[in-house]
Parts: sequence; C-alpha cells; structure tokens
Amino acid sequence: MAKISDKTIAGLPNLQPGDEGSNVKTLQSWLVQNGYMTQSQMNTGPGIYGPKTKAAVAAWQKSAGIDPKGNSGYFGPISKSHLSNQGSTTTTTKDSTVTRTPNAANDGGPEWELSEWQQNDDGSFKSKPVLTIDGKRYRFDDPQDYIDKLNEVQAAGSDGPINEMKKQFQGAIEYRTYIENKDGKSNSNNNKDDDDNFGPYDDTALRATDEFQRLSGEDQDAVLAVFEAVAGNDKTKASRLVDAFKAAAKINDPYFAQQLRLAVDAIERGYVTIDEESEFQELQLTSRLSDFREDFERKKDFMTLEQAATLKEIDREYEATLEVLREGLATTGFGSSSRKAKKVGLLDEATGDLRQSSNRRFEFERGSDDINLGRAERDTERELERLARVTEEGKLSFLRDAERNVGTANLPNLAGAPDPLGDIYGAIPEQKLQNTISTATSFVF
Repeated sequence: MAKISDKTIAGLPNLQPGDEGSNVKTLQSWLVQNGYMTQSQMNTGPGIYGPKTKAAVAAWQKSAGIDPKGNSGYFGPISKSHLSNQGSTTTTTKDSTVTRTPNAANDGGPEWELSEWQQNDDGSFKSKPVLTIDGKRYRFDDPQDYIDKLNEVQAAGSDGPINEMKKQFQGAIEYRTYIENKDGKSNSNNNKDDDDNFGPYDDTALRATDEFQRLSGEDQDAVLAVFEAVAGNDKTKASRLVDAFKAAAKINDPYFAQQLRLAVDAIERGYVTIDEESEFQELQLTSRLSDFREDFERKKDFMTLEQAATLKEIDREYEATLEVLREGLATTGFGSSSRKAKKVGLLDEATGDLRQSSNRRFEFERGSDDINLGRAERDTERELERLARVTEEGKLSFLRDAERNVGTANLPNLAGAPDPLGDIYGAIPEQKLQNTISTATSFVF
C-alpha cells in the first residue's frame, strides 16, 4: 500500500466517533502506518470511527503535543492545522505574504502559528492575519502590533522564522507609510477606531458546547468562521454573515415551523390516543366483571327457586308414597301394626336422605360460584393494575421520543404527562440550525 502523506490526512474533513466511510478508513490506515493503531484493530471496524480509532487519535495527539481543547480523540481543525504546519514554507509576492509557521516550541518556548495575510493597495490589511500563541488568537490592524507580539514570543525562547516574519511586517509598515505620505494622510490611526484593536480571543468554550459538538464538520467550520469574524472585529465579513443568516432564517423558518406544528399535533393526538385506548380496555374489563356478577346473582336466585322446587317435589313424592303405603297396609289388615310403623320409618329416612343430598348439591354449586366470582374479581383487579402500569410506561416512552424530536421547549402542555428530561435541543430544531448555517455560509463562503 502506498504511504499516506500528512498532507493527505490534513485535507480530510472533520471526523469524530460515529462517522463512517472512506475518509475514516484513510485516517485509520495512516494511524496504522504511524504505529498508533494495529492492523488487527483496524480490521475490527474498517471505515468505522469507533472506540479503537478514537483511542488511536488521542494517542497521536498526545505524542504530537496537540492540545485538543477538551476533545481528545476527535480529528478536527486543531489536529489538521498541526499536520498542515509540519515544515515551514514562506512565499512573498508583490502585495501579499502567505506564511505557514511550524511548531516552534522544540526548545521549550511558546507554540506559535501565523495565518495567511495580504495588504490592500492603500496599505491596510486585506485579510487580517491570525497570530496563534499557545492556543490564544490575536488579530491587529497595525503590523507593528504583530512585530511586538513576535518579539515577545522570541524573548520567551521560541525559534522558527520569526525574524523573517518581522521583516515582512516591517515592510508592510514602510509600504503603508509611503502610501499615507503620498495621499497626504497624517498617520495610520485616522481610520482606525480605538475599539478595533482586539487582544486575545479563545474559541475553546465555543467548541466545548453540546450544540457545537452536534454540528457536522462543515457546519463547525462555518460557526468558527462567524466567531472569528465577530471576535476579530472584521466588520465587513460580520455584516455579510448577519445578512446571510437573516436570509437563511427567512428561508428555513416557515418550513421548520410547519414541521414543528405537525410534530406537536401528532404528539397531542398520540397522547390522547394512549389515554383513550387505556380507558377503552379498562371499560371492557370492568364491564366483563359486572356481567359476571349479574350472572352470578341471577344464577343464585335461580338456584334458590330450583332448590325450593326440588324440596317441594320431594315432599309431594313423600306424601304420595306414604298414602300408597297406608292404603296397601289397610287392605292387608296391618293398618296399626308394627309393620306399618317400620315401613313408614323407612320412608321417612329415605325422604330425609334425599332432602339432605339435594341441599348439599345446591350448597356445593353455590360455593363453586362464589369461588369463581372471587377469582374473576381478583384477576380483573390485577389486569387493571397491569393496564395502568403499561399505560404510564407507554406515555413515558412516547413523550421521551417526542422530546428527542421537537425539543423540551416545544413540547405541548399535556394533562397528567410525566415531567420532561429538560434541556433537550431536539432533532427538528437541530436540523433547522444546521440548515440555516449551511444556507447562510453558502451565501458568504
């Protein structure tokens, strides 16, 4: 495999855990090539920015002395800038100086870097250079301010082409002085406001925010460009950016407002549907139990009547049998004999047994029905409890998904709803932000 150059890696887009594709695979191959990752580790997920790739990037950053500003293992502008600055190249043209300064802290001095810069025909900066010293950025209107800062860096022990840089800024001062004298200007401060001279500014806090981390690499670069324009007091670029964002918002706001309305409407209807479904199932359960109770009462009344009728029938049969018995004994001349008494006793005993057996049967049936009713009431109560629990869990899951979609601030007020997680930006607002940034930057850059 051909060796992958640092320049190739510096040209990759911003990459972070979760990214996939050929760019991630190229970064992994470069890490393997330089000993920060093994081939077997890469083979577990080629083209996937997982924990092993993050750990390898973090190891390289530490080895290279890169301060990732709290984003260890993320391959972004700081890492790419370090790769771009390996080695020093300085080219000077008639009206501009393009500078790339290496890491000049090998002897313990501050790390410093100077961006591209140019002069206009009137001697002013066409694009103010950014002088970065140990992560702090400086931008000035006056070339002398850069010379003073470079003197401080040099005094602190840094090397590199500092003297060459100072000579170029000195040449810029001389050219501007020539133009001012030619045009009759008294000094270079007539067109400079006192508040135009900015000291150091730091984008570390911006990079650490959750909103910034959620942006794509291109959108992060766009936000940093906005930050740089505002912090560096580049009024022309800042004004263009403001106009671009207003135009982008005007384009995106109606669409995403509609998306939010549709999503919120779906949330409200979905939440009501959960309640209605729960109420319907509860009604079914309670109605079924009520029907069972009514059937039980009707059966109990029927059994009481049936038992009374059965006992009455037994009595009638007893009377009829007794009458037959008496008539039969009378015809044989035993109307008052002991034999008659014995037969009547046997009949009374059989009739009593029959009554007792009938009563036991009805009591058994009533007992079975009581048990069945108790079981039905117990099972219905358990099912109602389960339904209430499932309904609440369903509501919670539904609202958590809704919060992730529309964001905490856009959730509708729903009676009896669980408390939101809070501080959730939401997929729709996030997409709106990214679209607005992309649209605005397409107008400017």
